[in-house]
Amino acid sequence: MTHEPTDVAPPATDLRSAYQNCDAGPLPADHPWYVDFGPARGGSMVAQLARRLELKPPGEVGARATWLQGVVVGPRGSGKSSDLRRLKAAVRGRYEVVLLDLNNEVNPAEFELAELVLAIAMGVERHMREFVHKPLPDALLARLVDWFSRVTREDLRTRVVEVGTNWGLLKSVLGMLKVQSEARTTVVRELKRYPGELVVECNLLLAAAQDLLEPGRELLVVVDNLDRYEPEVVNRSLCDGRDLLGALDTNLLLTPPVSLALRPVGESLDSLYEPVVVLPTPALRGPKDPPETVKDPGRALFTDALQRRIDLPAVFAEPERAVPHLLALTGGSLRDLWEHLREAIVVASGPKVTVEDLDTALRRRISLMRDQVDTSGMAEMVVEVHRTGRLHPGSDALEAVFRRWLLKYNSSDWYALHPYLLAMPRVQELLAAKASP
Repeated sequence: MTHEPTDVAPPATDLRSAYQNCDAGPLPADHPWYVDFGPARGGSMVAQLARRLELKPPGEVGARATWLQGVVVGPRGSGKSSDLRRLKAAVRGRYEVVLLDLNNEVNPAEFELAELVLAIAMGVERHMREFVHKPLPDALLARLVDWFSRVTREDLRTRVVEVGTNWGLLKSVLGMLKVQSEARTTVVRELKRYPGELVVECNLLLAAAQDLLEPGRELLVVVDNLDRYEPEVVNRSLCDGRDLLGALDTNLLLTPPVSLALRPVGESLDSLYEPVVVLPTPALRGPKDPPETVKDPGRALFTDALQRRIDLPAVFAEPERAVPHLLALTGGSLRDLWEHLREAIVVASGPKVTVEDLDTALRRRISLMRDQVDTSGMAEMVVEVHRTGRLHPGSDALEAVFRRWLLKYNSSDWYALHPYLLAMPRVQELLAAKASP
């Protein structure tokens, strides 16, 4: 769920509207609820990427160096998707930005390079038709339909979909590929035999889209939610398939799992893509501060984010106590902030959320996580990372980063336990033992 900027609810004055306003989904560009957490991250990702895109030369078909193709990595729930939508607004004077949530376009468990390339091409086609209102030439779509039918031995023209339109037929292809089935396995196997031809066909669509834009403007395709896939799955396309992705005539931003940047499966992302932008969790404290510390600029920014959605005195019984406590419990994770507050609203017995409600929500939210930590064998390791602020070679720390048990903060790039883990008895015991002389 996302909220449209043309239909923004006022700050909530009761628990029902507060629950509705505190949805954790990404915000569209130009949304009044958006807050730039750059000052609490050590710098603004939006400003950095917008400047790069402003300075780059115009893209030219076949001239790989003229297209910006980079990656944005950061912990899930850190506000990456909202920042990418904000970037769309920041560069709209020069760029037509196509946003793709990849897990909604292809199979949510896995994908191959050919599926990614096809999803990019079809995402551009849909964007031009539905949002720019300049459909791509039907002859090019027909050509891609015929190519797909030939190499996969799937006669698409026998499908009765969307009254037989070529874009409808291609839409049915993506629908088929989303389902884990023998048909998908067969089709993907055949597509993998002709990856270069697929790029050529898709480049024709990209060039046609570029020609329909006003002079001086160009495409920027943002592929979001790649970090929802296992690193090995993403590595196959982004790293092993880099040459083919690099041959796409478009600007491209991709969002791989943060662990793929920190511990590459093969060749490192920073040797394959430019730029590699790391989006840390907004910090509420410094590395030497006690875990319960909540201070500016993070405190002011998160308070601003809350005030844009809810009337603090109307929703919290004691906002001067509850707000810092909520921030300390969620540690700078935007997703956890909203989800934790919604959980507290659910358990609240009175007309306002109390500090006790926030603690009850904490116990409910960490119930399953506690069992996962206890059985993972990683408790001692994550405690040591928390103590030192650094990941350790040969450990399972990246798995803990992927699970959001460890959060990476700005400035000197330090790591700390998510406050949820700090509330667990097993972790508290280990920390106490480490502190004993």
